[in-house]
This record gives sequence, C-alpha cells and structure tokens, in this order.
Amino acid sequence: MQFLKNFFSSIKKLFLSDEKTYVNSRMLFRFFILCVLIFIICFGIAFVIFLRSSPTCQLPNVLHKDILTATRLLQQQKLRLHYLTKNHSSIPRYQIISQNPAPGTKVKSGRFITLTVSTGKKVKNMPDYIGKPFTEAKIDLISRFAQAENPPRILKAMKYSSEYEKGIVIDQNPAPKQSIDYNSEIYLIVSRGLTESMYKVPSFRLENFKEVEAALAEKGIKTVKKLKATDRKEHIGKIFQQSVKPGTELTKGDTIEFIVGVADTEEHKGLRKEIWRVFSFTVPPLRKGNSSRQYRRLKLIVKDKLGRQKRLDELVAVNRQVNLPYKTYGSGVVEVYLDGKKKRTFTFR
Repeated sequence: MQFLKNFFSSIKKLFLSDEKTYVNSRMLFRFFILCVLIFIICFGIAFVIFLRSSPTCQLPNVLHKDILTATRLLQQQKLRLHYLTKNHSSIPRYQIISQNPAPGTKVKSGRFITLTVSTGKKVKNMPDYIGKPFTEAKIDLISRFAQAENPPRILKAMKYSSEYEKGIVIDQNPAPKQSIDYNSEIYLIVSRGLTESMYKVPSFRLENFKEVEAALAEKGIKTVKKLKATDRKEHIGKIFQQSVKPGTELTKGDTIEFIVGVADTEEHKGLRKEIWRVFSFTVPPLRKGNSSRQYRRLKLIVKDKLGRQKRLDELVAVNRQVNLPYKTYGSGVVEVYLDGKKKRTFTFR
C-alpha cells in the first residue's frame, strides 16, 4: 500500500507541483508524447500512400482450367493461392470448380486467392474382385466406366500367394465397398503363383548340364543352353555361368540361360577364339595368428594374350576346394592372392 501511495504522490507532483524539477520533467514528458503522436500520424499517412500505390490487377478466369495452368496464370499476377478440394460429378479431377474472389475482380498484388479443385466423381461401393481372375476383373471395370469421360486407370502388380493360383486377384486398392474417384487409379494385385511351387535357384557352376536340365524340367522351369569352347575334358558338358543369380525364386514357366562347356573341335571352330578355363584351388588354413578363421579372401587376376585383365574375388571356406571359371583369348597369366597377399603365379596356353 505504501508503494502505491508513493507512486500516486509522485505522479501528482509531476503534473501539479510548481517546483522547478517537476516543471522540467513535465516539459520533457509533453515533448515525448508529441513525438509519439507525430510518428503515428506519419506512419498512417505513409501506409495509406503505400496501399494506394500498390499495383492492382484484374483477376483472370481460371474456372474449369487444370490446377497447373490456373496456378501459373495467378502467380504471374503475383497473387498468393489457397487450395480447397471437392468432389464434382461433371468437372474432371484436378480442374478448378470455383475461385474467390470472382473472375474480373480488381485485386492488389500479394492477395490470397482461394481455388476449389475438383477431385472428380466418386463411385460408391467398389466391387470385390479378390479371388477372381484378373481378366474377368479388368473386363468388369472397363464396362462399368465405359461411359465415363475420364475412367480410372487399371494398374496391375504381381505377387506370389500362399492361397491363390496364378492370375487370380489377391488384393485391391481401393478396397471393396470403398468409394473411388473418376480419373484415378485402381490397383489390382495379382498372384504370380503359389509359394509352394516356388523354386530357389542354387549355384549350378560346374554341374552337369543334362542333369540340371532334367531336374529343372520336373519343376516346369525352362532352360536355354549356349556353348563356349574349353580345353579341359573334365569341363565338357559342365555349366560355367547361369543367367539367374543363386537365391532367386522362380516358378513354373520361368527360364534360366546357361553357358555350357564344349570340346574345342572343328565342329565348334566358331567358338575357338574365346576359351573357358577353370581355376581349382584348395584354400589352406592360417598357420599363425587367428587360426580359428573359417573363411579367407581369394582373388585372381587373369591377364590374357589380348592384354585384357579380369579380377575374380570371392570369400571361400578354408580346407575346401574351389572352382572358379574364367574365359580368355589365347595364352596368359593368372596371379593368385590370399587375404591380399600374392600366393602364386602360373601361365596358361
């Protein structure tokens, strides 16, 4: 309370006292108030002048234009945009239904313009195609939207199924009984086949091609053979390369291409230029240090008569023989590295 009494006493003396100190303070306060009033008046005048001098434009008509064209036209007038969306039975998707202010209105630059964009016509109760053949579902959808100006696009994706045979719809988007826009997308997920019929491809390197071909035929997988000449009798009829990586899952009707070794004879003289060879090597264990390591890095650098250089790099188990096929033109040199250190060098003809 004493503080408030002292405060009001000081205010009273400031405005009513005739003492010289309070008279001077009163003059300074009046001068400050005058400066504030002058500033407010000047700011108001400047603001009015600025508003009157701001450029104005006549709002273009963007009704029924697509959203990109409408945006470009309005932004050229330095106007800011706010978008709303709404379904419409006749105006296609992404076209302008309405604009606020109306077309022809004079507006200043920088003003917000509200555009209502059509999301297209809604179709209620999307049919349930799960469990039906894809062709049947596609024909039904085409007939349903035959009269539409912009019918939905039907997109297909393939996926293995544990329940449905190949070619059967296993999922869809929109889901059954949901609504869908005209001029939108309908996704149908179609079975690539039962997962039980899937086959995980192993590595067939240096396997007998005829045996592999017979085993794959039993699973319904097709094979294509290409020949490459080899100077090693034990590699004739053996597989050097395969087009499908090991671990890939295939199903009935898929195809694998193999490169198979063939004798370098007159019958295959067209294959003589490029010869397939196989490097066989038993990886020794480490003698010192970390002898418990089960794998070592094996690298080959192959240089042939044409000066080509090829690198083969694999992580292999110790005490195990590895067979690495490679192809060359003429004679050359093979350098063998274990764990980054050069182990041996040999030539071939």
